[in-house]
Amino acid sequence: MAKTQRAFVRDATGLVRQLSASDVMMFNLLNMGLGWPLLYSFFGASTYAGVNLPMAVLVGLVPNFFIALLYYYLTIAMPRSGGDYVWISRLVHPAVGFMESFAIFVFYLGFIGPVSGFAMTFGLGTMFTNLSVVTGNPAYASLATAVASQNSILVGSLLILVVLIVAAVFGLKSAFRLQWATFVLMVLGIAVFLIALATSSPTIFTNNFNQMSGANYSALLDAASKAGIVTGFTISGTIIGSFWAFVNYLGYFTSVYVGGEVKQASRSQFIGIIGSTLLFAVLAFVLYGAPYLVMGGSWFSAVSQLALTGNAAYTLPSAPVYSFLVIFASPNWFVAVLVPLAIIATVVGSLETIVLMAVRIVFAWSFDGVTPVKLAEVSEKRGSPNYALALVAVVGLIYVLLSIFAANVLTFNAYATSGLFLAFAIAGVAGILFPYKHKELFQSAPANVQRKLAGIPIVAILGVITLLTGIFVAYIAASPIFTGAPVNPYYMAGMIGVFVVGLVIYEVSALYQKSKGIDISLRFKQVPPE
Repeated sequence: MAKTQRAFVRDATGLVRQLSASDVMMFNLLNMGLGWPLLYSFFGASTYAGVNLPMAVLVGLVPNFFIALLYYYLTIAMPRSGGDYVWISRLVHPAVGFMESFAIFVFYLGFIGPVSGFAMTFGLGTMFTNLSVVTGNPAYASLATAVASQNSILVGSLLILVVLIVAAVFGLKSAFRLQWATFVLMVLGIAVFLIALATSSPTIFTNNFNQMSGANYSALLDAASKAGIVTGFTISGTIIGSFWAFVNYLGYFTSVYVGGEVKQASRSQFIGIIGSTLLFAVLAFVLYGAPYLVMGGSWFSAVSQLALTGNAAYTLPSAPVYSFLVIFASPNWFVAVLVPLAIIATVVGSLETIVLMAVRIVFAWSFDGVTPVKLAEVSEKRGSPNYALALVAVVGLIYVLLSIFAANVLTFNAYATSGLFLAFAIAGVAGILFPYKHKELFQSAPANVQRKLAGIPIVAILGVITLLTGIFVAYIAASPIFTGAPVNPYYMAGMIGVFVVGLVIYEVSALYQKSKGIDISLRFKQVPPE
């Protein structure tokens, strides 16, 4: 009797639905990072003259809301861990699904390198700088310099990587305890930041700055004017500068990768994906905009560009990130410590979401048999896919070393973002094909997924919007108008190479399985079991 081919590596994933709506909301907000506006404000204002950061948040909201809605529809249609890999491999083509998810895996894990270093430079470094301003004690300034050294960043980044992996090894509940702890610290620091601004004023800020910084508020504006720096806001600058808003929005869809572990998926994912997108937009608008009222938007734009260009007039001991400048709005110990602590919490919490996301992608590949079955094994004791975690740990280590010794952080982030949005464009194609190429699956999806507008399935319309937005952002993220430099052929080749390698890995796997008498394509004709 001929042996029947087994559809999947086993009949059940071994993953348990244990995440609530609040877990999902926290997970997505943590990945987006409420602390990042405190840093991205400087990145955006320094690189894109004329950008109005709060308005850039609104510019980015509309397309990201539609992408969020597409991801919500597709994840409740196929609520399995692995996210867009599961949908695209079933709705478009298995090879395309693997290629897209491989790109997501590579580019997202790439953030572990530079972002883990932020805990030292913009976390502890800024904290000690703030304390030196508040106390006048030069010893804190020396500590700030020490923790921002290359060796300190390396040690700090490695310690963070260890914490991320160990938390995940102890299971999903353990990882979420860590994330909830970092989320609370992040929110606490953000609250202190906003309270410090709310209880200050432009006069208080200017006087404190002139007395405590060693620089002069008006003199910096004059220096910017003499240097020909654009300090006012422009429409073109705001549209171009919305790049950082798009980067900041990344993460509202993170919960789709743990889709098979979410309870009451339709309700929880709606709250988590759509809710986090809208809530983040409001909070980011306030976080970017509140300092404008106290510090002055034009002044912040001026000092940011002076700092980036190395102008001699900029003599402050730190880059003009919000988490540093806020000390002049309210110079006290609580602000000095708790606001930078929000950055550290954001670093650890957001990177833990990336680790869990990457592990679930690898798990889904292996469950389909594309990558070694060992990577789909789940610990009987804690339910964690430890072999997949080991792979993520190795890749994370490589990125830490690259970010410290080889890569330009901002340029790397730009090209990684470009690659991510190319991947989102492919998810858009899945949305377009879903109601037409897979009618039976579409008709079995929840009723809200089947809704139409003017006779056209809404999911297909969202797919078109996602496709066009993904291509547009991918193009401009890597173009000279955003990076401020000519297209880097090495980074560009690396970005394209990631997609090519993904295709090659799938085809090699398919050929290997065929040599064993297994038609791997049959596994993609159905949704994986729970």
